[in-house]
Amino acid sequence: MIERKGRKAAQKSSKDDIKRNNPTKAKRPVNRIRYAQARACILVITSLLICSTFLQSYEKQKIKVLKLRDNSEHHIVASPASSTNKKLDVSNNINIGTNKPYFIFHVGPPKTGTTTVQCGLQDVAENLARLDSYYYLGKPCIYIRETREIGNNEIPLRGHEIFNELFYRVRRSTTMGTPNTKKFQKRLRHHNALGNHLIFSVERFFGIKDNEENWKIMENLFEDWDVRIVLAYRHYFDWIPSLYYQRNKNNYLWKQSPTPSFHSFMDEALDKLNFEKQNMASTHPTIAALRKYSKHFKVQLFDIHNEKDITKNFVCEVLPSAKNVCKKLQLQAEKKEISPPRKYPEKINYSRSLDARLLFEAAYLENIIKIGKNPQQLQVKGFVKEFSRWLEGQNQQKYSHCLSYEGRNRLLKASLQFEEEVQKFIPSEGWESKHVQLFNETVKNKKFCQLDPKLVFESAEWETFALEFNTKWEMILKNTIPPQTQKILFRGNYTFH
Repeated sequence: MIERKGRKAAQKSSKDDIKRNNPTKAKRPVNRIRYAQARACILVITSLLICSTFLQSYEKQKIKVLKLRDNSEHHIVASPASSTNKKLDVSNNINIGTNKPYFIFHVGPPKTGTTTVQCGLQDVAENLARLDSYYYLGKPCIYIRETREIGNNEIPLRGHEIFNELFYRVRRSTTMGTPNTKKFQKRLRHHNALGNHLIFSVERFFGIKDNEENWKIMENLFEDWDVRIVLAYRHYFDWIPSLYYQRNKNNYLWKQSPTPSFHSFMDEALDKLNFEKQNMASTHPTIAALRKYSKHFKVQLFDIHNEKDITKNFVCEVLPSAKNVCKKLQLQAEKKEISPPRKYPEKINYSRSLDARLLFEAAYLENIIKIGKNPQQLQVKGFVKEFSRWLEGQNQQKYSHCLSYEGRNRLLKASLQFEEEVQKFIPSEGWESKHVQLFNETVKNKKFCQLDPKLVFESAEWETFALEFNTKWEMILKNTIPPQTQKILFRGNYTFH
């Protein structure tokens, strides 16, 4: 003990001597390594505390949402629950034939009014849940975040992601797992226990590959449901122009492969027609999906041409037990009542003309307009808008080229062949004469006519427009026009760099 005290006293005296002799070393800097370690520990502890508080608040919010869903669902179904048992008496909701609730699965196909159907279902989602125990799970009419509801206390599911997780091995093998599919399965179990019917609309499932593995996945997923696959049907002669616009509206490789005319696109599609194949490129998409799905599930065709009110038709024709909402929509149609404003604005994908784009591409490739070698995509959109505005003030009929007599007969023949196969499922009297009449009306409305750029280039109006366009563009390239005047000249639709 005495020796230790002596050592400590000696060390203390040596430190005092250092301070007296060299005062600059009296205050030594703290060890940097220890300081960094202490700082890292403080940051880790702080982040852990923040994460824990965030998780606690998230769990509380999640519990509130789940309670809200359960309470609302118990309230919406007609039969009240007893105080001892939370499950409802839903025997009236069960399909008596299979003793399973309905799962109405609308899978498109593309360009057959899918967006219109989805907007209509979202608009009546609250009434379907409250009056007929049908719950719409999406896709919503517009983009809704996961924290927002459709209108029936259901948060919309991501159908495209569910498809990818189910049928693509790359997605299924990722470390993230299948979060969207798990949410979907959770909602399936929840509503199945209550006996509620479900409606789901996802175009992506139209493209399911026809193999045993995929169908087993589908059958296992819906083993507790009476599944009805709904396929919308659109006349082939009406569908092909819509497909043409969808395929070519954003042609980013127009310099290497210019946008084809509608007539050449239609000829190529008719050349590829094969009534035995099951892909959209070779046959009508509804027929292709019908051949695949009918082997494994009950399939119902929905004709979008019957009446103007697609929502009313879908509810009354497709949903087996939605009698209350169907009556309500029929009364509104009879009385021509003005429906209340939509909670979410309606979004319908209308097909448009590609005449302005064809004119721009032809003028650029023939070096009639001088806009440089590599115009940006944003600039191209602006140019197309400028050409479109010019065409609106012209008599476009004198520049148009309509489908030939042979081409019309060829298109009508293919459309009648598909209609004949559809009549096996949704028969109607005098279908052939009605189909021909609708086709002739479409021809009369010039739907199969398209702008011919060569006829435009020969006109005096075009020469005036092209000269004015090139003059403005040349002045902009030389920076002789200030930016504000540039916006006035080109109406502020795009920016030049």
